[in-house]
Amino acid sequence: MKVNLRLLEHIILGPNIEDDFSKTHFDRLHTSIGKRNTFAYFKEKCNGQNQMDENAATLFLRELTSLNDFEILDVIDLFDSSYSGTLGWKSFHLLVAAYAALASRQTVKFLCV
Repeated sequence: MKVNLRLLEHIILGPNIEDDFSKTHFDRLHTSIGKRNTFAYFKEKCNGQNQMDENAATLFLRELTSLNDFEILDVIDLFDSSYSGTLGWKSFHLLVAAYAALASRQTVKFLCV
């Protein structure tokens, strides 16, 4: 599976990318700027609501990963803690963190955080 690194950078670093090359995607996500930019991206994709619906989450994961639609729906089900077919902010942040850890080759660090 491939992860779209440009989209991941856009989510974490925001539109004004000022990169610190000493940090990985996963590490940058856990800075105040990374969290703020990720939250802004989440709100943009939610159309002002507090939940990302299944369609928006599917479109997001199609762009971020090389998963097929069935695999995407499985991922959404894994991260949908309320069983409502939506992703809240905490679930979305955890999802982005998982893919940032995968792209940064820090999955063990992700499991320990």
